[in-house]
Amino acid sequence: MNWNISTSNTLPRPVMPDNIPTTSQWLAGEGAGSWFYISPLSGNDWHIIRYSDIGIVECEGDFEMLEGKSFDEQAAFSMTYPSHCAVVSIVQNDEVITLQCKIN
Repeated sequence: MNWNISTSNTLPRPVMPDNIPTTSQWLAGEGAGSWFYISPLSGNDWHIIRYSDIGIVECEGDFEMLEGKSFDEQAAFSMTYPSHCAVVSIVQNDEVITLQCKIN
C-alpha cells in the first residue's frame, strides 16, 4: 500500500538545515512541508519536534502512542497524514501508527 501522498503542488524535500537532527523525516505538503524528529522517552511515549523547511521549530512536545501499537525508531518508517502539532501519524510495516500530544 502506498501511504505517500503526492500532488502537483507538493513541496519537494529540501536540503536538511544543519540544526535538524539527521534522523528527521520530511513530510511534504501542498505548498509547504515539515521535518519531524522523533526520539524515545519511556514506554510508549515519544518526544517529537516539528521543524519548518528552513529549520525553525514549529512545535515540540511529548506524545503517547494510541491503540496499543508499537513503533521501532530504528526500523524503516515514513510520516503520513494527519501530522501536525497535536497528532502525528507514522507508517511502519504497512501499518499507520498514531501518536497524540500529551497535555501536561
